[in-house]
Amino acid sequence: MAFGPVRLSGDATADAMGTALNRMEGYGDALLTAYERYQGAAADDAGEAMQRQAQAVADAGFALAGEMRVGARRIEAFADALAVDPNVPDPALTDEVKAAIVAMQDRVRTTGFTPEELASLRAAGLDDGGIALARQPVLVFREVHHRLRRMRDVARIATDVLAVPFEHG
Repeated sequence: MAFGPVRLSGDATADAMGTALNRMEGYGDALLTAYERYQGAAADDAGEAMQRQAQAVADAGFALAGEMRVGARRIEAFADALAVDPNVPDPALTDEVKAAIVAMQDRVRTTGFTPEELASLRAAGLDDGGIALARQPVLVFREVHHRLRRMRDVARIATDVLAVPFEHG
């Protein structure tokens, strides 16, 4: 099972959360692949292959559930760290990406979308009203980042839910 690269921040808490999220993604991908292979085996009425893929689905599912429990604890630790220090490095976004998002939002708010962006929005089905809504600073990155700091409560709930023991048999 291959996991994607983790962008290490140098902060142990942030890096542990990033690693857990990557591992969850890897197990989720494995589960999806096994399920798709099961569907293919079922379409071919290949009983033995169906059985192997059903076992692979179960194995990946239990591995994912276990990693989710680990991840919940690591997300909670990250939320605690953010509550104390809002400058804890974010394992998901680099400073360059954050700066680019803020710059784009400032540009869209002040001067609007570029002709290419407008064409893309129209191709996606937005009319003038939808484009006007998209220009409003409803989801300004700074506000989203501030709200993410409040994930502590959500992380605690997830930890409580995922803390229930499970059996793999």
